[in-house]
Amino acid sequence: GRVLEGAVQSLAEESGKWHECVRLMDELGERGLPRTEPAFTAAIAACSRALQWEEALRLLQEMMGSGGVKPSQ
Repeated sequence: GRVLEGAVQSLAEESGKWHECVRLMDELGERGLPRTEPAFTAAIAACSRALQWEEALRLLQEMMGSGGVKPSQ
């Protein structure tokens, strides 16, 4: 969990890596692995910086959807 969360956050900090953040978040969801609020926030921020508002909105909707977020501790 924390390793993957860190990977999303690291990718989010690199310019132009928004698509990799989205891919990793999608893969985590498909595998039924937890996607934490900090990971979602980092991916949404990366999309926002890249002006990818549609992807940012989709991730936000997933985060707020049924069981989409495991609370960070």
